[in-house]
Amino acid sequence: MFVLSILTSNYFIKHIAVDAQIGSALWQMTIGLAGLSLSFVIPVIGNFSDQRLNCHKRCLRVFTFACIASISLFYFVLPTPNHLYFALALLFIALFTYEASNTFYNATLKEFGDSSTISKISHIGWGAGYFGGFIIIMIILKCFAMPDNLLKITTEDQLNIRLAHIACALWFLIFAIPLMMSNFNQQISKKVDFSVLSTIKKTIFTNGLTNTGRFLIARILYADGLVVAIAGLGIFASSVINLSFKELLLLALIGNVLGGIGCFSSAFLKIPDKKILMISLMALSIVVFLMAMSTNKIYFITLVSIGTFFAGPLQSASRSIMSNLMPHESQGIGFGLFTASGKITAFIGPLLSAILTFYISQRVGYGFSAVLLLLGLILLLKVKTE
Repeated sequence: MFVLSILTSNYFIKHIAVDAQIGSALWQMTIGLAGLSLSFVIPVIGNFSDQRLNCHKRCLRVFTFACIASISLFYFVLPTPNHLYFALALLFIALFTYEASNTFYNATLKEFGDSSTISKISHIGWGAGYFGGFIIIMIILKCFAMPDNLLKITTEDQLNIRLAHIACALWFLIFAIPLMMSNFNQQISKKVDFSVLSTIKKTIFTNGLTNTGRFLIARILYADGLVVAIAGLGIFASSVINLSFKELLLLALIGNVLGGIGCFSSAFLKIPDKKILMISLMALSIVVFLMAMSTNKIYFITLVSIGTFFAGPLQSASRSIMSNLMPHESQGIGFGLFTASGKITAFIGPLLSAILTFYISQRVGYGFSAVLLLLGLILLLKVKTE
């Protein structure tokens, strides 16, 4: 989602919104609303899909193609304030459908492996995504985004930026087709229970907090920490460390490569996913703390590079742990709750960070993410994964 997070947001704020501050607020508000809406809806859809044969695959197809369509429709968003609400509507749909498609993509993990191979599949899959991200970022930058792009596309009416969305949508479609066409048989529960609330309660709280419940609460904390660290990175790097736009792009490219290497390395280590997750959380906590104190560009870039190496395995290990914690026939509701746990409180971390930034400093506000990561690590100690 590099195009939406960097390229499209910049296009929206500079060429569609009348005022940059209001435009930024509307953009962030739409992101928050999409995440909050998803967190309430996706567990219901996940529970529904668990109880219908091959419904995971159908949901995956629907949400994936809807996301691809919404990204491509950004081509029709012209640089005029008249298209402001059209752009925000597409953003909402793209974010909602992207996260929903990821939920059902994750839910298919057990269709391609068992408890002994899921970890490797998860790490390799996530790592491939990082390397794919590196390639599409290079294509977008070289062939579309720059005024002197290789395809010689005019910048009139921001045609080069609008066409970049078509390229991104085609990239998504091409690499989604193999999975969309794959044949895999979903297991369904013999006992049908359409009450999503009772299913959620049974999953996270049965005579006390369940093992899965403890993991989801731990994830809420460290996911919030990761949101603060990633979402605030660009602003912190440019305003405090004084990195230029080109240096930020270089940082993004380095991050994708090292994140991929981290995931592939984890795939071939004979270490349980819980240990990989705990090591990643500890390393990220230290790195983020040092980043918040950093004053040197080279030192800062080195720290970010180390952090991204661990950020990849953190996410791929989380996914495989969740898959193994849930029964085969409950992957939809499991990953529905997994997605919700990363979205429903995602505003709290950034809000607390903003308060600390406002009243103390940017360094304290950014460094707060290390506290959230450590709290997640502490709760994770009580989660049994074997």
